[in-house]
Amino acid sequence: MAPDLRIRGRAAEIAALGEALGRVAAGHAAMVLIEGEAGIGKTRLLDEALADARGRGMQVVVGRAEELERTRPFGLLAGAFGCARSSPDPRRAAIAELLAAGGSGEGGPITVTSDPGLRFRAVDAFADLGEELALSGPLVIGADDLQWADPSSLLTLAALSRRLAYLPVALIGCLRPSPRGPELDRLDGALAAAGARHLILRGLAEDAVTGLVAEAVAAVPGPVLLAGISGAAGNPLFVTELLAALAQEGAIEIAGGRAEVAETTLPPSLRLTILRRISFLPGDTCRRCGPPRSWDPASRSPTWPRSPAGQPSACLGSWRRRSGRGSWKTTATGSGSVTT
Repeated sequence: MAPDLRIRGRAAEIAALGEALGRVAAGHAAMVLIEGEAGIGKTRLLDEALADARGRGMQVVVGRAEELERTRPFGLLAGAFGCARSSPDPRRAAIAELLAAGGSGEGGPITVTSDPGLRFRAVDAFADLGEELALSGPLVIGADDLQWADPSSLLTLAALSRRLAYLPVALIGCLRPSPRGPELDRLDGALAAAGARHLILRGLAEDAVTGLVAEAVAAVPGPVLLAGISGAAGNPLFVTELLAALAQEGAIEIAGGRAEVAETTLPPSLRLTILRRISFLPGDTCRRCGPPRSWDPASRSPTWPRSPAGQPSACLGSWRRRSGRGSWKTTATGSGSVTT
């Protein structure tokens, strides 16, 4: 399979991000939120925008929130701006010292989150740093997986959207529809008030999926293969994971420039991949992706009544019902939408 697949079916979103960078190049601020389920292509779009920004000579800082670091105060922003006590930049080292500041009182240890004064100083320090960077040239701040971000970082991003509103700064954030806490809702509201664009990614259209499959297998996909891939509901990650699993099992046959599958069996490795991707959901939701009731004794693989992707489709449907909000409660393959 081709190792580096190009982005497909996201022309409107790429154009919107390009317009945002154009505003920054012209000396204005721009805010963009990219929202969509896991695997839908948010990080790819963010990476594309950041590469574009670097190509324009802009300063770029980027951070990615981690699920296991949701209680680390200001973790996302400290990572994005490179604030460490070992930093050669005195501004970043000073912020790191501030985040590590603490003491003990009668009520227990004092930390940057328990002391409102320290917390305000930290937020203000990040805003000062962002302002100083922006005054020296256009700045792009990328923040991925905001659904896992710590509350202090979300609060700071909201403050940055206000403090840097009149400077050449782009703030581009990516998030899933769920989980979604009150701090993330407040950030969403602050960015909306600042005129942020909200890009909602949905499943790829049929022609984009066909192109993705053709590029991945380096052949024209046959109707049975495409019918099976349709179970991925246009999610680029699941399309490529399903193709990789089928290829690993030797299920894809290429002849005369056409790629086809002979059997409608789901590779066992794919179910484990899907479960890893949706492990943050409640247990009853994950159990919907449990083992099938029938097995093909010859291949020792699970057999589905309709297509090799039938079970992934059921998982994705359950996933969207549990993790979605608004239009995400229904599934329809199509292009993403761009709203302001």
